Amino acid sequence: MADLTKVARAALGSAAIAAIPVSAGAATLDTEPNNSFAAAQPATVGDTISGTLCLNTGGGTGCTVLDTADFFHYTGLPSGGSFDFAFNHPTAEFGFLLAGRYTSGGPAVDSVSSGGSTLVHLTGTIPGSGELFFGITPSLTPPGTCCAEGYTARLTVAGARVSAPAAIVLLAAGLAAVGLDTVRRRRRS
Repeated sequence: MADLTKVARAALGSAAIAAIPVSAGAATLDTEPNNSFAAAQPATVGDTISGTLCLNTGGGTGCTVLDTADFFHYTGLPSGGSFDFAFNHPTAEFGFLLAGRYTSGGPAVDSVSSGGSTLVHLTGTIPGSGELFFGITPSLTPPGTCCAEGYTARLTVAGARVSAPAAIVLLAAGLAAVGLDTVRRRRRS
């Protein structure tokens, strides 16, 4: 490495860091109580959440405690980046479920309905606070007579993109710095 310039070492180091593998998300179960914003379950980007809503405890539904909503709170996200909350409702026996994005105290800013195993996506831009709230609730339309319904959800994010003009300016500044370094080295020789 002694033959490499500082610029070449920096480029090589950056490439090595970019090539470090990222671990896959873990499977996570929803943890009760997470039925309100105050009790929202902290969640990690990339983890697949598996949960169940219990909307009726009678008639042999298999659930004994009402669970009408599950809320999840993500923090430390890249401000201005994009998000994709992928959600499905694979059992879909009795009704539809909604996945909604909420402000820190409600109400839902946006939502998407799922009545089957096909993934549906709730996408948008991460706010300046770097945090997002999502909730899984029963759909009111069409009305369901759901008793216990399972779901899976997963959040993925991408950092804020540098606009083309800004990228060009950064590239030009980098090339100018390399050029000045070359001129300075020639004068020393």
